[in-house]
Amino acid sequence: MDRYGYWNKILHLSLRDRRTWVQEPGDHFFRRYAGGRGLIAHYLLEHVPRGADPLGPDNILIFAPGVITGAPVPGAGRHSVGAKSPLTGAFGESESGGYWGAELKRAGWDAIIVHGVSPTPVYLWITLARLFNLREGFGRDDDRLPPRFSDPLPKHAGLSREQQDEIVTDYYVEQGWDPATGAPTAETIRALEIEADAAHAV
Repeated sequence: MDRYGYWNKILHLSLRDRRTWVQEPGDHFFRRYAGGRGLIAHYLLEHVPRGADPLGPDNILIFAPGVITGAPVPGAGRHSVGAKSPLTGAFGESESGGYWGAELKRAGWDAIIVHGVSPTPVYLWITLARLFNLREGFGRDDDRLPPRFSDPLPKHAGLSREQQDEIVTDYYVEQGWDPATGAPTAETIRALEIEADAAHAV
């Protein structure tokens, strides 16, 4: 079915096991929890034991964009970050703006949930998600808003297809992806040292 506002993909990352897995909770889930703090509250209740140490391995860290995060409309750059608060021991959540949440959503993820702790610093390359989506047949034509976003409003003319294409092109260039296809360029793949992963996306 067509989905507007979410991809139905939650990325889980275990720092303890150096393992990732993808959850596809379904349409009913997103209609109930949407995104942001609603999604954060759900996963804290599901994964954090009662009385868990906020700075211990049983806490989780959740990055959760909103439903319209990443859409080229005003105010759509917000995302939430949440966990059990070390300050209060209660529900902890904060919002941020900028490009990060939009880039996460445009990479094909509705949230990232970090489990456990790592003895050494780690990082996660979201460009890998783009490679996966390309392998599964998603491309530039899928990076579009629903047609209703082009409809004129009383105080806004709506975004034309040409305007949307320009926004997508600018985003691809910023990410180091080919403007025509959305595929990470050879230079980007080499810079991130993910040649082996890229080979599996062919």
